[in-house]
Amino acid sequence: ATMPLNSANFITLENPLARFINSYTFTEKKQKNKIEFNFPYYFKVLVTVDIPEGYEVITSDNFKAVIKTNENLIYSQNSAVSGNKLQMLYEFYLGNAVYDGADYPVVKKHFEAVQKEAAKQITLKKK
Repeated sequence: ATMPLNSANFITLENPLARFINSYTFTEKKQKNKIEFNFPYYFKVLVTVDIPEGYEVITSDNFKAVIKTNENLIYSQNSAVSGNKLQMLYEFYLGNAVYDGADYPVVKKHFEAVQKEAAKQITLKKK
């Protein structure tokens, strides 16, 4: 993905998976029924952005994150700058389409942790 030059002092880059991840809310106190997702999911998204002339990269504190709750619930995000290119790598793995109701607290805790990380942003700031 390339970014158009504009006159803004700040350009904020959002996590491309955030809307999907945030679409899952876990509001039940106790879950007796199975937790059903449409499919097992595995997303691996690499975003490459040209850093415009005169801008610097500002990342949220502790942007790099790996959340591995178990073999079926994994999320990671990382970023790197090389020359005038910024790369952000996001991975989201949900190994099963169906989880037992007894696993509700584990799935809920995992999604809440992932949502917190996915909210972290990278900003391009005019120098």
